[in-house]
Amino acid sequence: MDSSRSDSRVSRLTLAVVLGAIVSACSSATVTPAATATPCGTPSSKVADPTGVTSLGYRLGPLILAGVGTDGTSPSSPRPIGAPTKVVIHPVEKIDQPITLSGARCSDGQALRFWYRWGTPFILGPGSTPVPEAVLVSTGDTSVEIRAGGGAANGGVDYTGYMLFPTTGTYRVRAQSAGRDLGEVVLIVGAP
Repeated sequence: MDSSRSDSRVSRLTLAVVLGAIVSACSSATVTPAATATPCGTPSSKVADPTGVTSLGYRLGPLILAGVGTDGTSPSSPRPIGAPTKVVIHPVEKIDQPITLSGARCSDGQALRFWYRWGTPFILGPGSTPVPEAVLVSTGDTSVEIRAGGGAANGGVDYTGYMLFPTTGTYRVRAQSAGRDLGEVVLIVGAP
């Protein structure tokens, strides 16, 4: 009888150790978290380009983002969803160090994609079809670098390219240089 009690205790102890190991292994597994909502605040207002080169745009540190809206006051994009939004990044001050722009959709933190390369990311024009959201969220780059030495103060170059907004909604675009924040703008894309 003592032998069966001892066997029963060993079996329960073994079961407890095995279950503990399984729970420990499961809880220490690496899980990639899903993107989460990004607090963005109030949409930004457009301002005049102090150099007079571009239309009204969004001031972001020493830069203006022009071409995102059409009426001069609305922070919304004129482009339908499913098409890249052409945005000119115009330095309005001398840039001494590279500036990196990145962004995210406020509702879920999905990274905004940029296309500041040669050409266009898709066939564009009256006969083009909408680009699926899954394609827009995987095309281009999650950031764009604006190089030092540019700016209106010394004949700097504009960066012409596209921001790939995959859905309507609110987006935040941030500027950083040398590890410090230069500011951010909040854009409403599509119908608010």
